[in-house]
Amino acid sequence: MKCSKRVLLVNDTRFESFLLKDMLNKIGYDVEIAHEFDALYEVEQFHPDIVIVNNNLKKGNRDNLIDLIKVINSKIKCMISTNQKMSANDYSVQQVDGVIKTPLSVQTLKSTLGDIDDTHSKNSIRKCPVCEKDLSEFDPHISYCPYCGEPLHSDKDHYKIY
Repeated sequence: MKCSKRVLLVNDTRFESFLLKDMLNKIGYDVEIAHEFDALYEVEQFHPDIVIVNNNLKKGNRDNLIDLIKVINSKIKCMISTNQKMSANDYSVQQVDGVIKTPLSVQTLKSTLGDIDDTHSKNSIRKCPVCEKDLSEFDPHISYCPYCGEPLHSDKDHYKIY
């Protein structure tokens, strides 16, 4: 069963696109894949809630693409997928709503997308579910609590993107 949320993947690496699409489908998102040159057309046709743009597009300019997507619809959440250690604040474009760090598990993907759906996600306080310590100063993709060492994400989903 699909949820009402739609995700457009803009990635010129087919293998990574299919893996990410499968993971998103698994957690209930309706997903379309677009090549960087078809992305704006797909935004207008598919009406996504979230667009995930690969950090390293072969020919295009990622920042330009995100700016143009926001011109079409400023309410679309634009995320960048990357295997580099970065955050949304590292990008020159103010339009980046979040970063998906690959490789990732289905649970981490679900959590990351849930964070951008939260209207206060940039100011929200994350807490460890075990020791309840504030984790807001740490990278949102950490796997273990730096205070008590307990896992923050379920390891039952070993489906990863590399």
